[in-house]
Amino acid sequence: MKKRFYRIMSHIFGGHTGRKYSEKYHKLKDKETGPIKRRYYRMMSHVFGGRTGRKYSEKYHTLRNRTKKVETITQVRTEVRTEIKNQIIRYDSSAKEILLVDTDSIGDYILFRNFLRFIKQSKKYHDYKITLLGTTTYKNFAEYLDSDIIDNFIFVPDRPQNLSDSALEELIKKLHNEQGLKYFYDTIIFNSFNSMPKRGAHEKIIKNIIHNHRSIFVAYRVPCRNTNDLLGYDSVVIGDGDLFEFDLNKYFFEQILDIDINLTTPFIEKNKVAIDMPWIKQQKKEYVVINPCGYDAYRMWHKNNWAEIIRYIKNEKKLNIVLCCSSSEREYCEDLLKKSGVQGTVFAGLPVNQLLQVLKLAKLYIGQDSGIFHVAAALNTRSLCLSAGNAYFRFMNYPKNRPHIKILFPSGVEQWILDNMHEKPGDVRNVNCFYINEIRIPDVKKEIDSLLEIKTVIFIHRNRTENTGDLTICPYDYYKDYFDNYAVQVYDNEDMDYLKFKQAVFIIGGGGFIDQNNNWNTWMNNLAKTGNPVIGWGIGHNKHKDGKETKIAKLNEKDFTLLGIRDFNTKSIYLPCVSCFLPLLQNTYESKREIGCIFHYENSDNSFTEPTIYNDAPLTEIIKFIGESDIIITNTYHVMYWSTLMNKKVILYKPFSNRFDNFKYKPVVYSGNLSKDIKKAKSYPNAFEECTKANEDFFKKVKKIIENAN
Repeated sequence: MKKRFYRIMSHIFGGHTGRKYSEKYHKLKDKETGPIKRRYYRMMSHVFGGRTGRKYSEKYHTLRNRTKKVETITQVRTEVRTEIKNQIIRYDSSAKEILLVDTDSIGDYILFRNFLRFIKQSKKYHDYKITLLGTTTYKNFAEYLDSDIIDNFIFVPDRPQNLSDSALEELIKKLHNEQGLKYFYDTIIFNSFNSMPKRGAHEKIIKNIIHNHRSIFVAYRVPCRNTNDLLGYDSVVIGDGDLFEFDLNKYFFEQILDIDINLTTPFIEKNKVAIDMPWIKQQKKEYVVINPCGYDAYRMWHKNNWAEIIRYIKNEKKLNIVLCCSSSEREYCEDLLKKSGVQGTVFAGLPVNQLLQVLKLAKLYIGQDSGIFHVAAALNTRSLCLSAGNAYFRFMNYPKNRPHIKILFPSGVEQWILDNMHEKPGDVRNVNCFYINEIRIPDVKKEIDSLLEIKTVIFIHRNRTENTGDLTICPYDYYKDYFDNYAVQVYDNEDMDYLKFKQAVFIIGGGGFIDQNNNWNTWMNNLAKTGNPVIGWGIGHNKHKDGKETKIAKLNEKDFTLLGIRDFNTKSIYLPCVSCFLPLLQNTYESKREIGCIFHYENSDNSFTEPTIYNDAPLTEIIKFIGESDIIITNTYHVMYWSTLMNKKVILYKPFSNRFDNFKYKPVVYSGNLSKDIKKAKSYPNAFEECTKANEDFFKKVKKIIENAN
């Protein structure tokens, strides 16, 4: 049998290697083989599968070698493990793959997901695939928001730590056999920061997976009952338990990716919320969204309290009521509306894309400590969370510089937490959730009043596009410190027709809005007639020469509260595009070519042999390409503009729109004779200073309008 097993091992490892490891393995003393033996059962299962692996493992351990020489467990485990792993890699074409383990809930995921793109951008993992092992609780959110980053999704039921051992083993089999969980990943990233029971369940789920690297996140303020389980990790990142969950995740990924991450608050990307619900277009009045439900009943504020708040919002604040909940909670919400005596709308079990729309367009969101609160906050919607104080530091410790995100605790609870966080950390972590009903109705009304007093500023520009220029033209991006004092929302041009019921200061631009099509002109005219302040910031004419749209409504410029147009020599204020403030424009670049071409990705017809890129390339690549070129040939507005600001000579190739006609700093239009055009082209060294000053002056006027708005 021993010879037969040598042959088996030789088949697995090749040649004499199998015999070598068989003999080395059996030099261990019986008392030392227990941990290795259990480990080897799993390894053999990877190779042979199921019971076959165990069978061969058992045969292996029945063999005895009388040699008295003893090898250390660690050495043998490492060598055997490495050999098996190498065998698997040879047959696994997708070995460069990361397994992210995040079996938490919706709120946890929302506070974690913004860091996924940094994995793909890192030097270490830029060419790796990402598999997410998550829970069905946030499945729809992950698939809708992050399928452009995550390559594979695998989901387990919520709270796997509550499963029995047999049920968990059955789940693990299904994950491997049915959902495609592999037996090898190069790296496992385990942003745990969770209780020992939950972490224990996570460990069991991934126990059969062979890997090169494994990282875990743990909190120093939560002592582990047994730290031996951390010995299997080559990277253990210890986080500060006093930090907000978003900041903890930021710290974790900075450590494992060895980069600095310049994010301060969670967000849901503006281009991922397209407004298209007929219900929204029908609205005539602003509404408040309330989620009175919760995963855990003990976190829920009493129904009678909610009924009183609903009456207050409807009767005193004159705002409509929308209740959002899961499908199973519909009856509870309908009964709550009946109890309040107020007519309202109940949305139960909305698809993610519609839930995001309803939350983003709400005047205010109110709920308890639940995942939807974090979704609303990430959408930058005014949000009020009622909390007993449990998990204060991880989930309720939102940055104080966001005045429109509020958490209300029972009187005195927050101060008690802050006073006892060091002396009584256990008591602070385990604040009783039942205290939520100590929150008084008058205090909630006061917070509602305070939040509704914050003015809304809505920015509109093209953001659902591949055109890099259009993604850089929103004034909010350059004056965030000021605008973040208000409740800010950013929408795409195509959303304008859904915004007429909103009470806000509207800032449209930049970009070629005027005469691009009939819809945009009509929608701008409609917004300007709502009685809200409407500002045009650096918008421009953009009638295409293909003549597809011949009947375009005239823009009523006089209805704008303030209008700055990027076209020179018009009746309105001359205002160049605000993207002149891009920090990259002021970088210094070494000249590497005389001529560079950058063309519109949708109008890319050209006959040049010079180095060429397109305007859907990343911003850093476009600006670097401009900086390294002496002369730019282009047919895109923003490349023409940025090249001028960087003191480059510009040749305009086949202009397809009137957007170029009134550009102040005239480029040379391509004549067919490139050498002649180059001689005529000139640079404009004062352009950068002129454009930035014009925007600074315009910003002062905008501030006065906002501060005087009702």
